[in-house]
Amino acid sequence: MAPVYDSRRTMTEKEKTEMPFEKFTDWFNNTVYRIRKAKWPSMDFIPGWIYDCPKRWILGAIQSTNVRGYNLYPIERFDKVIGILFLKKPCAKFNQLIGWVDKYCTNGFNTGDIETKLYVADICGKRGVWSPRDEHRKEYLCHNPKWCDRVKKQLQKLRNTGDKVEVFIDTIEDYENLEESIRNETELYGNVLYTLHFKVTTPGGKVKFDGVIY
Repeated sequence: MAPVYDSRRTMTEKEKTEMPFEKFTDWFNNTVYRIRKAKWPSMDFIPGWIYDCPKRWILGAIQSTNVRGYNLYPIERFDKVIGILFLKKPCAKFNQLIGWVDKYCTNGFNTGDIETKLYVADICGKRGVWSPRDEHRKEYLCHNPKWCDRVKKQLQKLRNTGDKVEVFIDTIEDYENLEESIRNETELYGNVLYTLHFKVTTPGGKVKFDGVIY
């Protein structure tokens, strides 16, 4: 008799090794079909919600799958690969902006997979706090050509020859009911924005700009 998997409890190591790979494959293929049919800008595929899925299955799916118009990235939390992000390829304006950052950035900012790290999301936490697993309805900035073009043009106006440009990722939080959530130990609602923060400094050390361009 095949083993029964109950998602409400922690699986044993023996059960994990007996987990049916066919089930993962069917689920993954259905996800690819839905992406192709609906043409969503992004989608999180997290089989770990039901199975504690082996890392090798997820990485194998990423390496062997080609979804036209999309890139696939591993989703990591707490140093563990838990799923796959299907992300529509960045717009041309985003690539131009990141090209500018790569050319003029002076603090070694890593733009590898940067398209996965910049987005706005709704949050629903508890008791005044939230975590990445409480983020919902993500909208990635790499699909917003107006924002990308606006940021690049502003940077071109700010920077002169010899200026130092430092780049960071900034987190902007906006809560609807923070005090109430803390006071009454209720759910917390709001949104979070992960975006680029720029600091432009003249050769003489004067800070010309230090902030986020919206």
